[in-house]
Amino acid sequence: MSFLAQGTKEDLKALAADLGIEITNDMNILNIKDLIIKNASNDANFCKSRLTFIISERKAKEILQRDHLEKERSFELEKLKIQAKQSSIESIKSFDEICPRIDLQRMLPQFEKDGDMVLYLTLCERQFKILKVPPDLWMTYLISNLPAEIGRLLARESENKIHDFEYVKTVLLQLFKMNAEKYRILFSQHKKVPESNGKILPLNYKLASRRVRI
Repeated sequence: MSFLAQGTKEDLKALAADLGIEITNDMNILNIKDLIIKNASNDANFCKSRLTFIISERKAKEILQRDHLEKERSFELEKLKIQAKQSSIESIKSFDEICPRIDLQRMLPQFEKDGDMVLYLTLCERQFKILKVPPDLWMTYLISNLPAEIGRLLARESENKIHDFEYVKTVLLQLFKMNAEKYRILFSQHKKVPESNGKILPLNYKLASRRVRI
């Protein structure tokens, strides 16, 4: 009965049950085969046809289960896509409903070249949250309100990073921290000059001839 090798342990247990052979849970597949061979040696053809049916029935069930699981996965995936799309639409719709006639560009403060970047970013972030602007739109409005030279610096960043507000905020703060250091150096170098007749010239006079560039 070499055909018995085609079946799994569960297949052979099902065949044994059809043949009226008692199987215990502690039996392995070899024990079950031996019992079937001993008890059905005179009816090999029936055993073979019955095992073939049991195997084909099991495989058909497995195919149905796989198809069912695949359909469930496809359904869940499509459901997630629809939810994400709906969430995006609702986010934009909500923003449009809250401020349909507000020109956000005018609502944001304009950054002065020598201004406080920490304060500026804090004000912008607060304004975005008050107006409930979707976070993925923050950088679009922020960059358009920054000086052109800063925009050109940010343009060197990768596509993924340029839309990350927290990342860009870190870059800008580091950039203006360096400029603050330049300003401190200029201040420390500010001294009396002969042309001033003993008076200290204002610092902006020094900066006029030696501008701190971003």
